[in-house]
Amino acid sequence: MERLNKQYKPEYPKQPFQGLPFEKIGGTWILNSPIQTRDYVSNKSGLKIDESGKVFSYGGNVFLYDAVVAVDGTGDYTDIQAALNAGKKNLFIRAGTYKVSSAITINYDDVIILGSGTNTVITPLVTDGYNDYLFKINDKRNCKIENLKILGTRTTETGWQGGINIYGQADNCINNCFIQDCHDNGIYLSNSINRARISNCFFTDNTKSIYNASSADCFIYNNFFYHDSGNPIYLTGGYIYINNNYIYGGADYGIYMFKYVHDCIIANNQIFSSGGSCIKVDSSATTAYQYGNLITNNCLFGYDNHTIYLIDAQGFIISNNRIEEAKSASGYDTYDSIYLEGSAINCQYNIISGNLIWGDDKVRNGINESDANQNNNVITNNIVKDVRNSSIIASGANTVVSNNLEI
Repeated sequence: MERLNKQYKPEYPKQPFQGLPFEKIGGTWILNSPIQTRDYVSNKSGLKIDESGKVFSYGGNVFLYDAVVAVDGTGDYTDIQAALNAGKKNLFIRAGTYKVSSAITINYDDVIILGSGTNTVITPLVTDGYNDYLFKINDKRNCKIENLKILGTRTTETGWQGGINIYGQADNCINNCFIQDCHDNGIYLSNSINRARISNCFFTDNTKSIYNASSADCFIYNNFFYHDSGNPIYLTGGYIYINNNYIYGGADYGIYMFKYVHDCIIANNQIFSSGGSCIKVDSSATTAYQYGNLITNNCLFGYDNHTIYLIDAQGFIISNNRIEEAKSASGYDTYDSIYLEGSAINCQYNIISGNLIWGDDKVRNGINESDANQNNNVITNNIVKDVRNSSIIASGANTVVSNNLEI
C-alpha cells in the first residue's frame, strides 16, 4: 500500500486516528492509504484538506484537527469561541468573515487555530466602541494562530481596538497572518513572555504593528510592515531578536526602542522611513539606560530625522549597516546618519564600525556625537561619502576615531 511518510511533532496527535487510514509504526503515525485531497485555499503554505474536514496537509506536515469552524454552518461550529469553550484545541477556520463582540480568548495550552488564508477574516462586530483585542492568549503556552486575517476598525474607532494580545507564559506563535487597520496594537506582547515567535506576517495601516512590553526572548522575523500610523515595531524589554523584516513607512520610527531595552539583536532588516528615524533608541525619560544591543547588517533609508538616533545608549555595537540619506522634509542640512545624544546618562562605550554611509549630498553629518558628554566611544572602519558638512564629529575627549574613509 502506498505510504506517505509524515512524521509528527510530539504534541500531534494527542489521540489515536480512530476511523482514519493511519497506523502507528515505530512510534510514528503513518498514512497507510491514499486520501483524496483537494486544495482548500491557494497559497504558498500548500494547505490541503480532506473531505472530512479533519485531516490537513499544511507546510509539509499532516495534522489531525478536532473541530472545523465555518460561519456558513458547514463545519462543527459557527463560532470560534464556542469551539474553544467546548474544549477543542486544534481548530480549522474555514473561509468567511467572523464578527466578534469580544475577544476570542484561548484558555488552554497547546491550542492551534489555523485559517484558510486571507479569506478567513476576524473583525469586530461593531465599527466603533469595541475596546478590546480580537484574540487573547491568556497566560497559556505553546499556542499558535496561523494563516488568517485580522481586520481592525482604525478608521472608524474612537476608542481603541487591537489585534492579538499574548499575555504571559512561553512558546506562543503567530505565523502567516495578515493584520490590518488595528486602532491600537496589531500584536501586543505583555508581561514577560518568553520565546514568542512572530513570523511571515503582513502588517499594514496599524497604529503600532508589534508592541513588545517588557517581554523577553522573543523572535520577530520574516515580516512585512507597511504604512503604519505610528511605530511598526515598538520595544521595551530585552533579549529580542528582530531579523529579516521589511519595514516601509511608519509615521514615527521604524523600530523604536524605549527606556530599558537590552541585549537585543536587530539584523538583516530593510527599513524605509517616511516620518522619522529608521531606528530610535530613547532612554531620555528614565535613569535606566539601554545597553548591550547589536544593530548590524541592515539597509536603512532615513527621512525627516536622524537615521539611527541614540539617546543615552551604552554598550551598543552598530556595525556593517548601509545607511542612505537623512533628508528633512524642509531641506538637507538638518539630520545626520548616526546621531548620539545625551539626556540623563549620555551615550558612552559604543562601537560604531564598518558602516557604509552614503549621504548622496542630502545628509548633514555622517556620524555625530552631539556634545562633549557623548564620550568613550569607538568610531572606526566606516566609509562616509557625500555628506554636506562633516563626515565624523567626535566631541568626546576620550572617543577613539580611526581608519575611516571620508569621501
